[in-house]
Amino acid sequence: MSFFVHLVLAAISNTIVLIISMLIVYRLIGELDVGPVKTAVLKAAIVALVVTPLAMAPLGFWFSIVVWLFAIMAVFRLRFQDAWILAVVTWLMTILTNFLLQSIARLFVEQRGD
Repeated sequence: MSFFVHLVLAAISNTIVLIISMLIVYRLIGELDVGPVKTAVLKAAIVALVVTPLAMAPLGFWFSIVVWLFAIMAVFRLRFQDAWILAVVTWLMTILTNFLLQSIARLFVEQRGD
């Protein structure tokens, strides 16, 4: 699979993860003002498009939590505390999602190889 296809799929996955993280954080802290749904989804896609290529760089995964934090603060105009909670939840969910997708891909390749 080419790098560009992998990048696009990862950006889509990260956008979905960020949207789900927003819902989780909203339930945790009670309020999270990210604007109307259409705008929030577009902003989430923009944040994911910024963070995803940086996270794919060597050791970028560890640096990506900082990028998530500042991108969320800049795009959604959230307070530091709210943005930090959202960034950590998103980063952890990204780890789990990537692990799950890689496991599914490995199983698919193994089944196809038999």
